[in-house]
Amino acid sequence: MFFRMVIYGVLFYVVWKVVQSLGGRMQRPAPPRDDRRKQPGSPKDLSNIQDAEFEDITPKKEPGGPKATP
Repeated sequence: MFFRMVIYGVLFYVVWKVVQSLGGRMQRPAPPRDDRRKQPGSPKDLSNIQDAEFEDITPKKEPGGPKATP
């Protein structure tokens, strides 16, 4: 009998906390979203862009390749 009352008490506590949590969310207005995708940004100055220069760092193979000796 005592064990059953403890189980009911714990179950009631959990259900009560869930109801409080859901009730509080419904009453509070949602915070405004910070949607930066919709805000137009200042145009960027693209006049001083330069192409990248690359250097090949892989070793070059000789045109015949190494010869195998029999």
